[in-house]
Amino acid sequence: MNVRADMSWKSSGVHKSDILAVCQCSALGLVATASYDGEVVVWRLETQGPVLHLQRETQARVALPVDSLLFLQHRAGSQKLRSRGVLVSSQAGCLCFWSITGQKHTYGQFCAPEQPNECVLSLSSDQPKNSILVSGDTTGLLQIWDISSYALDIQPKSACERPPLLRCWKAHTKALVCVEVLEVADRLFVLTASVDGSAGLWTKDGGCVGIFGQGVMWNITDPATYHRENNQKEDDEERNESDKLGPGEVKSEVPDPSNKGQTLQEDCCPEASSSGPADNDREQPQQPMYLCEDFCQAVAVSQERRRLFDGIKNNNHD
Repeated sequence: MNVRADMSWKSSGVHKSDILAVCQCSALGLVATASYDGEVVVWRLETQGPVLHLQRETQARVALPVDSLLFLQHRAGSQKLRSRGVLVSSQAGCLCFWSITGQKHTYGQFCAPEQPNECVLSLSSDQPKNSILVSGDTTGLLQIWDISSYALDIQPKSACERPPLLRCWKAHTKALVCVEVLEVADRLFVLTASVDGSAGLWTKDGGCVGIFGQGVMWNITDPATYHRENNQKEDDEERNESDKLGPGEVKSEVPDPSNKGQTLQEDCCPEASSSGPADNDREQPQQPMYLCEDFCQAVAVSQERRRLFDGIKNNNHD
């Protein structure tokens, strides 16, 4: 069966700025695109026509770019959940959960980066369940959020409540441009890629399986071959050396440049070391809306991104 595409939408222009992100939802037959001016357009794949325009309300004078988009495929495929928050957008570090089939509402929003004026460039989820959301920011920080019960009810515009943060660690020395949840043998892993030139594989608990291209190979189904296991003996030896040091003596630590990207889990967040069920029940602090708005008004980031795009366009004209 051939469906003739309706091309009348072309005259409207639709996106008026550079498109920075795109994602698709097979369950709903939709594609979402997002542009530099902060607009998200949802398209029907069958007709190639726009069906919904989304724009996050902010107090910023300058439009903030949308850096990443993600459809929650499990929710979209569920009759019960598809009218809830099924599309996630990242805008100046603020993650918004959108409903695209029910009421046009933001079902939840919160600021993910731990440092001000940082952005989330990559998002991923365990698509069979959508129980977790993985975000990677411009500092190289990787965060895993529990979204199993998040964005299922409409939040007031004044709310900026975070979902529970399960894990948080420094995966790379520079910005994370891609994160991807991978399931192998009923275990969840996270693939990462960074502008520091390295790509890595991590367990969902923050353990480093290995860095692609490293000298020692690993077997993803054998934890004994993981990078953290290979370094266990070295850690024990360093611990023994520390025990031998006298009072007041401190062992100097010099980072190994050959281990680019092989940073271990850091205590950058209190939740990073949590593993028990009691920690998941711990009440998460709410962020005041004005702090969230100030945080999301990363004008400097927006202007710098515009400068880079203008430079690319000028080079193309030359």
